[in-house]
Amino acid sequence: MSKSHFKLSSEQIDQVIELYKSGKTSSKLAFQFNVSDSSILRYLEYRGVKRRSRSEINRKYQINKGVFNNKKEESSYWIGFLLADGSIEKRENRLDKIKIGLGIKDKLHLEKFNNFLGTDYKIYTTSKEPNDIVAISVTSNKLVERLSKFGIVPNKVKGTNPQNINNRHFWRGVIDGDGYLSKHSRDEKKEIGLAGSKQTCVKFKQFAKQFSATEASINKASGTFRWRTTGNYAIQIAKKLYENSSIYLKRKYKLAREWSEGPTQRE
Repeated sequence: MSKSHFKLSSEQIDQVIELYKSGKTSSKLAFQFNVSDSSILRYLEYRGVKRRSRSEINRKYQINKGVFNNKKEESSYWIGFLLADGSIEKRENRLDKIKIGLGIKDKLHLEKFNNFLGTDYKIYTTSKEPNDIVAISVTSNKLVERLSKFGIVPNKVKGTNPQNINNRHFWRGVIDGDGYLSKHSRDEKKEIGLAGSKQTCVKFKQFAKQFSATEASINKASGTFRWRTTGNYAIQIAKKLYENSSIYLKRKYKLAREWSEGPTQRE
């Protein structure tokens, strides 16, 4: 097609390309520049701009699809958190879905997840006995595909096998999702624990042994594997996980700080 067939100037076509790449649809651009839809598509083709797929056209929210392509603190943390507390839904002829549901007191944590993804997906509240929960559903085939490399797949608990064994940010995400920090009411002894697949518990135990002498064993109850340790071992592990961190579940971070600033305990 020769340039003489174009109704828009070169500068206007530059604007069309920039607006299209920013997410504006061809129909809206056609209305804005007073040309037909087909003309906008020809401009894109002439400039070698790849047209968006139907699923991308229907997307309501922008999202950073490369957030899990690095080993930085936030990426590692959210991979661990999703491994523990997220779920994946594969959907035929529709975008795959990532879901997280938390107690309503942890709504701020889902807002952090939104910020990490660079998106503004709606966080919704739903009633579920015994307490209300807040949840978010994010759709992206590319994110779901990337997360599968870390064992985050549908029904993941059946075969979860964590890879980031020496990454404390990853394990902090796992503990924030499926673990706990607590203090015994009777003697105020500190305790840290984790529930999950056998491999998750085994590898967290290996991680914890690097900086504590705990000999805590892994037990199975109600179909779930559990690991826990108490006293100074719990304090040491919590300190390693949460100290000098920028992303965490606030209530667990607060406990870890209190522990590290308090007196030592017997095991």
